Amino acid sequence: FNFSYLPSFLVAPKAGISSSLDFEKLKIFDFHDGEFVRYYGDVSLSNEEQKEILNADYGKNDEAWIKMDINGEENLVYALKIITPLKQKVLAVALESKTYSWNLSNFFKIFFVHTLIVLLFIFVYFMFRFKSLFEYLSTYRTRLIVAFLIISVIPLFSIAIYFRDLTEEKNSDLMEKRLDEMTRQVEAYLNIYANESTLNLNSICEKAANDLGINFSVYYEEKLIFSPEQNYVDAGLLPTTLNAAAFKDCFLSKSQKLFSVETFEGQNINSDYSKFQLAGQSYIINVNDLFNKISIPISDIELDFFLFGIFSLAVILLIMLSTFLAEQISAPIRKLTLATRAVGTGDFSVEVENKTRGEIRELVDGFNQMVKRIKQSQADIARLERETAWKEMAKQVAHEIKNPLTPMKLSIQQLIAAYKDKSPKLDAIFEKVTSTIISQIEILKNIASEFSNFARMPRINISKFDIITAIQESINLFGNEKISIRFTDPGKPVIINADEDQLKRTVINMIRNSIQANAAEINIYLALNEKFCELKISDDGAGIPRELIEKVFDENFTTKKSGMGLGLSMAKKYIESIDGIISIEESGSGGTIFLIKIPTAE
Repeated sequence: FNFSYLPSFLVAPKAGISSSLDFEKLKIFDFHDGEFVRYYGDVSLSNEEQKEILNADYGKNDEAWIKMDINGEENLVYALKIITPLKQKVLAVALESKTYSWNLSNFFKIFFVHTLIVLLFIFVYFMFRFKSLFEYLSTYRTRLIVAFLIISVIPLFSIAIYFRDLTEEKNSDLMEKRLDEMTRQVEAYLNIYANESTLNLNSICEKAANDLGINFSVYYEEKLIFSPEQNYVDAGLLPTTLNAAAFKDCFLSKSQKLFSVETFEGQNINSDYSKFQLAGQSYIINVNDLFNKISIPISDIELDFFLFGIFSLAVILLIMLSTFLAEQISAPIRKLTLATRAVGTGDFSVEVENKTRGEIRELVDGFNQMVKRIKQSQADIARLERETAWKEMAKQVAHEIKNPLTPMKLSIQQLIAAYKDKSPKLDAIFEKVTSTIISQIEILKNIASEFSNFARMPRINISKFDIITAIQESINLFGNEKISIRFTDPGKPVIINADEDQLKRTVINMIRNSIQANAAEINIYLALNEKFCELKISDDGAGIPRELIEKVFDENFTTKKSGMGLGLSMAKKYIESIDGIISIEESGSGGTIFLIKIPTAE
């Protein structure tokens, strides 16, 4: 009942469910005339178990399927009753239920297939989003990951190749040593029995094969004269002539031994050829691992699976580690990039947080200091510009006012003199003076209008744009903040007439206020309501005290230590300038909700 001694080319290929069955786990039991005579496997049968098989319900084909416990394990047993004129036999084959060989090979086959499927889906996904793939591959983080993997995988791959070559060399040396030992045993046995026995050489060889348990072949010159597997030789499965290399080395040259690796039916065979003298004749003994099962610590296939498993696991761990390290290194750079974009939109309240040390920390600190100085410089420059402009404007206004006041004064003095002198031309002088005063008043009015225009806020740049895109771009600036920002839109473009830059500044300012209020989550909802779009910005921050709600839109009002009190007041002026409305819908300890209504474009 030994299934393991046959070479692979003589075993029928397994298909279907049998491909996962491990025949080494089969248990075979043989009964003759009701007596348990022998078994194959790692367990025997108790008396009760023997009776259960013998007393089973055999059908018309003298076969039975039995579910029974053997040695505490549930097994499925197939029993066949064979009746001959001399005796009655029962042959039973048992296999543990639901036990199939789930080995390393099967695991990695499925692992490999699943990996290919995942890679295929990733490839198809990026085929339709080539731009996203290009942007991802061009990022600093991706380049770091690739660099880490190249640096790590190449040495690992080299070590795997070296280890495999070393193991193959050790296996080859061990195989050669084992085959040489078998050959020496056969030679010693044949020499002893050839001198002490009257049996012919073929009988001595057959006895040696049975006693030693070694499968070997004997050649005289190039012809095969003995093989324990004569049936396979007669069937043409095994050759009848000596290997040409062995004949050359052992017969035609002075060499006495040859170890070679031959290929037979797609299978590599390790063979040991040895020349020896027997009764004055030269013979060659061939011992190989085709029929001799030689155990080695780890076979080539097992080694490949082992290396593949270790290599795959190492690559997965390296990818995870590389991703983690690349994230740690590139995160400050991404924060700086987003912060730079925010500064470019006019948000000077941004501050990059970083707990790392070294050059990156110095870079982040330098950036934060730069932004603070730019903000301060901007405020100082704006103040100086305002002061300078007001001084210049005051000079110009004073100068321009003097010009009309002088003729007005002279005209009134002329009218007073004519009135006192009772001048006959008083009516004409009155008409002339009043006309002059009216014209000079008109000049003063124009000066006042110019002064009023100078004092106004700069004109906004009105254009049509999609408010969803503007909001999304504003949210993207906070990608590395430790806060969750969720944006819900109607699912279709929302076009408005407004200043896009001013709107972005408004949204950025609202988000920044929520972050400074220690909010952990911000929800932004955009909805269409007749001719208006409604934008709600809610957070779970500290909220605004009830007594301060009416003051939050006032100019120069702030609750922050470093605030200037301009953000919400400017947002209110801007929203109202485009016929919109901004208000606080709700505020309390649970957070704040701002509501902004903006007319949609017709």
